[in-house]
Amino acid sequence: MDKSENRRRLSSCSIKERISLPCTETLSRSWLMHFKIDSSACSFDNFQANVVELNCSACSFNNFQLNVVELNCSACSFNNFQLNVVELNCSACSFNNFQLNVVELNCSACSFNKFQLNVVELNCSACSFNNFQANVVELNCSACSFNNFQLNVVELNCSASSFNNFQLNVVELNCSACSFNNFQLNVVELNCSACSFNIFQLNVVELNCSACSFNNFQLNVVELNCSACYFNNFQLYVVELNCSARSFYYFQLNVVELNCSARSFDNFQLNVVELNCAAFDNCILVSFIIAEGSLFCTSASVSDEELVS
Repeated sequence: MDKSENRRRLSSCSIKERISLPCTETLSRSWLMHFKIDSSACSFDNFQANVVELNCSACSFNNFQLNVVELNCSACSFNNFQLNVVELNCSACSFNNFQLNVVELNCSACSFNKFQLNVVELNCSACSFNNFQANVVELNCSACSFNNFQLNVVELNCSASSFNNFQLNVVELNCSACSFNNFQLNVVELNCSACSFNIFQLNVVELNCSACSFNNFQLNVVELNCSACYFNNFQLYVVELNCSARSFYYFQLNVVELNCSARSFDNFQLNVVELNCAAFDNCILVSFIIAEGSLFCTSASVSDEELVS
């Protein structure tokens, strides 16, 4: 049987019948061998553009066949990948894993405290300092609330500074205690302020300072409370830390006298807050003030008895 007869008889068969025994029995052995060579199966993930395509074409990378006999290829959706080149389907990267590039076959995890800006982000970005991830797969970072801090760079959450401790600056990793009698103006104050002299803290964590009542004093700078001067002891000035005793014949009219002056014998203060002295001598009351070394006097005749009374 010549080749033209073979072609005539083959054309009368359907494509399916052409490779069945009834249809091919009558074909010459040489032509059948030729047909089988041309109709060999395509290697996997190669395909025929149509049923009668004589040759195979490979799917482009990261494209695949939905099943073995699929004629065409489909691309994996972004951030999905093929486990290997001939994988039939795509698998999604697990969350916070990513593809190094679009055609990456596998996924890599972001290093700790690095994150994906969004699900399909190709790479990871680091959280800015003192920002943190609530958990490993957090997409974004959250800032620590003020005066909260991270124990270390990769700390997942923030811890509060203990009261009257402060951060040297916003991103300080740890807290430092205020030195005693220093305080924070408010809980989130970044630094400490010293109490002004003779102002004190009622207790260690007092936010503000209170003044000692007049003629009360602090035994030392960090004294928490005030103590009164003994009677006839005094403070040289308002912020004097301790009291001094007056010499004999010098006195305070009452506990709150501010100062003593070295008065000559039997000089006194006209009233509690008078800073200078008035002298009596031979029943003459002489009131004076000292100004630039000069005495300015007023006199009146009074008896010793009247003056003393």
